[in-house]
Amino acid sequence: MRDVNTSNLLITLMSLCALFIACGDSGGDGDAGGSGGSNGAAACGGEPVGSSAGDALPDVELMDCDGNPYALRELCERELVWLVAFAGWCPNCRSFASSELVPLYERFSAEADLGAVVVITADGDFGAPTAAYCQEVREQYGLEMPVLFDTGGAFTGALGIAENDVHVIATSGLEVSWSGHYASSQVEGQLEAAAQSLGE
Repeated sequence: MRDVNTSNLLITLMSLCALFIACGDSGGDGDAGGSGGSNGAAACGGEPVGSSAGDALPDVELMDCDGNPYALRELCERELVWLVAFAGWCPNCRSFASSELVPLYERFSAEADLGAVVVITADGDFGAPTAAYCQEVREQYGLEMPVLFDTGGAFTGALGIAENDVHVIATSGLEVSWSGHYASSQVEGQLEAAAQSLGE
């Protein structure tokens, strides 16, 4: 009987660990909810490579909704860069996309040379996104910036972030100024701070 109870306890603990890893940290304190590191090369040079403040963003190549390849290195010349990790199953992601994403994109595109990219990491059923789902999301929320989809976790793995409700802001050379998980309320202020720093 003791062996059965021990086995059940181990299975429960393993399930909880897996759930914690999948959901990431929900503290919203500026931590992007993943390991924060990468073994890949920086998109524009520099090191260390990762998604924490001061890191150089890694280069990742994905497909956009129309099947065209798009790499983060294409953003190297932009003054201000904003990456958004969107999962269809995530209520926070959907809420932000429906109310704040486009207005903030339009505002900061007018104020700075902004390169913004939305990366769809999962569909509404926790599955891998498809080109059709990518197009559906783009149309539903009226997204004007490039929208990419990540079928195998390349984006989240390279940046060391959670798959949902993550925002990464970087300045020229793709040097990270801020990243946050479940921190959508901070995005506007962080974009403002990054834009202001461009003139210093």
